[in-house]
Amino acid sequence: MTTVTFPGVEEAVEPASKSATEVTVVMPAAAISGELLLNTASGTSVPVAITTLKPEFMAFVNDAVSLGSDVTIQGKNLDLIAKGRLYRWSRSGSYSNLYYGVDHRYAYNGY
Repeated sequence: MTTVTFPGVEEAVEPASKSATEVTVVMPAAAISGELLLNTASGTSVPVAITTLKPEFMAFVNDAVSLGSDVTIQGKNLDLIAKGRLYRWSRSGSYSNLYYGVDHRYAYNGY
């Protein structure tokens, strides 16, 4: 194996190290879930499915927040969010039930 092509990344990545039984590659920040390609010296590519970690919302710490105050969000893998924007939507169609989340267009480099 000479290089690895990650889904969502144009340029192939050369291994940081490799042996007969193990290859170490630095995963690019723009990589997404899908099929990566193990590129060989003979010109063939072997697809391998990968799944990247994704941020997971768990809860808001604040029950009520006044305008201009901080909102604390708890979850898993939140450090993967490049930037976020809170938006509002209502499940019931009324403003008695407001739910907030991170706009997916701003998470994981747009993916």
